[in-house]
Amino acid sequence: MPRTIPGIIKIINESNDMDTIETMENYIGCYYGVLILLIGAIVNFMLHHELKSSVLDSVFMLLLCSCFVITPYLKLKTRIITHWISVLFSVVLIFVTVRIYDYMGPAIWTVAFLNIIISSIRTTRVMLNYVTVSILFVSIYYSLVLSRIPFEYGTEYYATQIFLIAFIVVITPFLHLINRTHYNRVNHMYMTEVKQRVELEKMYHDIAATHAELRLKYDELNEKNKELKRNEEKLYHMAHYDLITELPNRKTIMDRIHELIEESKTKAVYFYMVFIDIDSFKKINDTMGHHVGDLFIKQAADRFKKNIDKEDLIGRIGGDEFALVIQRNLRREEALFYLDRIRMEFIKPFIIGDNKINTSASFGVAAFPADGVNHSELVKNADAAMYKAKELGKNNIQFFTDSMEK
Repeated sequence: MPRTIPGIIKIINESNDMDTIETMENYIGCYYGVLILLIGAIVNFMLHHELKSSVLDSVFMLLLCSCFVITPYLKLKTRIITHWISVLFSVVLIFVTVRIYDYMGPAIWTVAFLNIIISSIRTTRVMLNYVTVSILFVSIYYSLVLSRIPFEYGTEYYATQIFLIAFIVVITPFLHLINRTHYNRVNHMYMTEVKQRVELEKMYHDIAATHAELRLKYDELNEKNKELKRNEEKLYHMAHYDLITELPNRKTIMDRIHELIEESKTKAVYFYMVFIDIDSFKKINDTMGHHVGDLFIKQAADRFKKNIDKEDLIGRIGGDEFALVIQRNLRREEALFYLDRIRMEFIKPFIIGDNKINTSASFGVAAFPADGVNHSELVKNADAAMYKAKELGKNNIQFFTDSMEK
């Protein structure tokens, strides 16, 4: 709370908050009430002839004075404090009229005029309403009781009343203009704030709508990306895997051969390229139909997968041809034993529906790097070895030799 009247007026002039302005005006009212009541209590005690009456009236004035003193420290809402101060001013006017008229005489109207001036200075009209009601009560009481009490009117009284009335007439429109300007300024700021709030709310709704739209677009794009990824995975699978057997296709086998050859440039790499051709597969297709032939190829692939080592790679490179990459460093005898075990498992009968199919497979083997240093040589030599196995009666395993090339 500012300690001086100029400090309070400075806050009122600089503030745009109506609650703060009303609080500062309440402080001014408290300062005015304390000063008037303190002086009134002292003068009343000095001028009264009856000691008891003067003491009681002065004590009551000091009690009212203490009410004004404690008012700024009350932890109440500003509007409640405004009503409280307005009631105190009305009580002061009524008390002066009823108890001290014998000593003040018609000068009570001076107090009333001062109350009107103080009330008119305020931004709100709460105090003016209370003072108006109290003056109406005082007027009725004066007309009924006090007008009969003889009192001499001096020149000073008339001069004071005329001055106060003229002051009220002059200051009222001036104060109205000041308050109106202040109100317009605060109202303009309020309307600007309301407009900004409406604009902010509109922006918020627009942003929310945009966010929802973006979210929808994001979900659609995300779904399309997932669909593209599924299509990409499907295309990749179609490009690298056989559709019937789900085994790696020729491209995947050739890519793996190329990778192993590239690794051999930095470290020692040994592997076998094995071509496997199913014997008499054309007869199965011709006698039982392509549907049974596809089912047979699928079962043949499952049997190959079941019997190869997990480190090796088996794939389908064409109609009834499969390719096996033995990616381990095995001796020729070990590779032969391994392939022969696969061959023996393969000649076991296949059951497809009501059909029992007995067949076999021919194996052609080319070793890296002994039988070729690039994938084209390995493929050619493994293929030559496989056809040699066919020539020798099928259902056997042949390793590539130079005589096959000749």
